[in-house]
Amino acid sequence: MLKKRQGFIRLALETGAEFVPVYAYGITDLYHQMEAFKRQRLWLLAKTRFAVTFGWGTWFGYLLPEKRPVYMLIGKPIEVTQVDNPTDEQIDALHQQYIEQLITLFEDFNAKSGENRQLIIT
Repeated sequence: MLKKRQGFIRLALETGAEFVPVYAYGITDLYHQMEAFKRQRLWLLAKTRFAVTFGWGTWFGYLLPEKRPVYMLIGKPIEVTQVDNPTDEQIDALHQQYIEQLITLFEDFNAKSGENRQLIIT
């Protein structure tokens, strides 16, 4: 749910603050997800930005995650020039740069890990 979230980009442009693309690789393995009503839950998420999940962790406790590795992928800082009133074009361009770096981070680690995961950015 990243394509429509540009508030942090606008804030970075208004303040001139650098920001860093970060991705937690493997976090989707921490909890099991129930497949029931998936289409309806995705529709609700798209309409309300509120996620309804049915998940569980270890057998010991539903709230405890599985013991799986999670790798924090940290990209290079994206330099930002301060703009008092950023235009939509400036926001879109910087947002696209952020997404491209995030995809590069993911794909590089995915290739090194030997896994064949797919990154879906909506």
